[in-house]
Amino acid sequence: METGMKIGVTGAAGFIGGHVLSAVLNAGMRPVAVVRPGTDRARLSVPEAEIRSADLLDEGALARAFEGLDGVIHLAALTRARNESEFLRANADGVARAARAFESVRPDGTFVYVSSLAAAGPSSAEAAVDEEARERPVTPYGRSKLAGEAALRETVRTLDWCIVRPPIVYGPGERDMLEMFRMATRGVVPVTGPTGARYSIVHAEDLARGILAAFSRRSRTSRVFNIAEPTAYTWPEIAARIGRAVGRDPWCPRIPTPLAWVIAAGGSLVKPFMTRPPLVTLDKIPEIVAPGWVCAVDRARRELGFETTITLDEGARGTAAWYRERGWIR
Repeated sequence: METGMKIGVTGAAGFIGGHVLSAVLNAGMRPVAVVRPGTDRARLSVPEAEIRSADLLDEGALARAFEGLDGVIHLAALTRARNESEFLRANADGVARAARAFESVRPDGTFVYVSSLAAAGPSSAEAAVDEEARERPVTPYGRSKLAGEAALRETVRTLDWCIVRPPIVYGPGERDMLEMFRMATRGVVPVTGPTGARYSIVHAEDLARGILAAFSRRSRTSRVFNIAEPTAYTWPEIAARIGRAVGRDPWCPRIPTPLAWVIAAGGSLVKPFMTRPPLVTLDKIPEIVAPGWVCAVDRARRELGFETTITLDEGARGTAAWYRERGWIR
């Protein structure tokens, strides 16, 4: 990895984006935050001169924002949307526009697309999903991320490109897992899904380092990399570790699948009337009832020399402390 390289990060104002900006800076490179017009710049950990605005729907604006960059890490995406078309516009068409725009100004640059394990689909109860497995996404979000991967392959002609697939991501600044931390402080963390189902997870700092490892890879043999902690956990195991981090031993009652359907149906009913769609809707049921979401990480270890360093116990403690400092949990 060459020091002094100028790396653009789309979606830099988001949870993962902030960690990637810090990782780029810590690696001796120059991060450039590429954000939507109107984004609150006070939250960005880069100088004003290294912030560029571009609407992801405007390919010309993206090309101008990418001028002078050596590489782009494309994080900008929707994780919640009102319908699948909305997901596809952001997570598939947006990838194609960003790749074309960067290639137009830096044909020999490096482009990393941060996709999701949701694009690969769930694992079986026995075996992890590796990067060569046939993709079987089960949600609109997962299908849109897989469509983004396909759009990248079809669009790029000269760029060096690769894809990173993270599973559940947690850490300082994250707001979905925050709810589990809040429930743990109250001593009750309801869980759902099949008994014994296991889930891969990764701390945002480790993910950021993994993204940079993929960016600077020497071999061009592989294009897709799973980045996750090597240990997978059940939801009660995750809840127990979060509980210890907040000083509690939470009770983890299991939500029966029929009740999960009722909750999801309620989320779907109110979704059209909300500016930010709810976390659980009927679209999420196939994800909830899947036998597991475990990804293999052997390729990253073998080809990138990358392994995570933050265990869930350590990461949960640090995340809980960050939340407490900011009053997000008590």
